[in-house]
Amino acid sequence: MTYQVDSFKRAGSGLFISGIAGEDLGDRKLVYIASDETWKLADADTALTMPVIGLTMGAISVGLRGRILVKGFIGLKTWAWSVGEGLYASENVAGELTQTAPPDINHFTQEIGFPITATQIFFNPRQVVGSAGPTYVKTIAIQAEKMGKGAADNPTVIDQDNVTLYSFTLNTDFLTYKLPIPSDYATGDLGVNVVWTNGGGGGDSGKNVKAWFVYQIAAEGDPVDGNHPNSPMTVEDTYTSAAGWIEHHSDYATIDEADFAGKFCVYIKLSFVTPVGTALSCEPHLIGVCLRYNAYTFAE
Repeated sequence: MTYQVDSFKRAGSGLFISGIAGEDLGDRKLVYIASDETWKLADADTALTMPVIGLTMGAISVGLRGRILVKGFIGLKTWAWSVGEGLYASENVAGELTQTAPPDINHFTQEIGFPITATQIFFNPRQVVGSAGPTYVKTIAIQAEKMGKGAADNPTVIDQDNVTLYSFTLNTDFLTYKLPIPSDYATGDLGVNVVWTNGGGGGDSGKNVKAWFVYQIAAEGDPVDGNHPNSPMTVEDTYTSAAGWIEHHSDYATIDEADFAGKFCVYIKLSFVTPVGTALSCEPHLIGVCLRYNAYTFAE
């Protein structure tokens, strides 16, 4: 479905339903479904009033039916949101939107969308909510075989000891990956590294590789075109063994938090290029990629 986004669509455009108010509901208020199947004001202060499922498209008196937006665009001329920052359910005032995430273990965190202008938002509540407890450093492994291939310039697939490796011609071959911002992402930059090996022969100790990451950021419905201004990022690594097929993990390259704030996905293109110093005697073989970020510990 295509949504038209302009000043005439502030009333709401997208997927909405008709619901019965379990209490007096104001206009543009976040709501959840109560146990009696009525809609009431959501409050990030307690699990009983979460998660957010809808946003009122007008005031609804208790016991009456009204329109509730489930996903789509909506606006209000008195809003003054900061574009590029997310929107959350407030822990201070029931039903209210805020751009400040609940800060501690006594509240629940749910991102419910983001502004597209100061007075219009894309409402799309995430389904992961929980106690916004302490954060921890989380690492996710992405196997090379899970990454995407283009119509041309694909690395050569090699099966070695039940491990699928991808042999890259320098400055030519590449793989891609669509990385949704993880639902438990808390704050901070994203780190990306490569897990790789050589061609199985000896004599590569002290020789180098250089991974080249090009990326672009996008929200739902955005065209994915060109490269982000802070792209590319690179990371160099050195083979440190006289034996073959030794797994190496490079240092992490960084995608700044400000680059993807308020967006849904990071699109990454990975290749290997000519390194500084003495290059590996063969083509570098990719095993996979690791993603590192600060994640929330959720208590449902």
